[in-house]
Amino acid sequence: MKRLTYHEPDGTFGVEGIDIGKLDSRLYMCICKLKDYEDTGVSPSDMQSLLDEFTWIYKRREQE
Repeated sequence: MKRLTYHEPDGTFGVEGIDIGKLDSRLYMCICKLKDYEDTGVSPSDMQSLLDEFTWIYKRREQE
């Protein structure tokens, strides 16, 4: 899956074609979360597998 965010050498980041400095703070935070997610390198299907495994472990521990 292609990244939607980019990183500049000076540490700034953004989304192509969007001036994130002009966004509402809630939208800015969404882009921050998207950047952090993309930085993990985990695909959406891998993320779902991790979530399913975590849910199974959590439910099992609740029953103990």
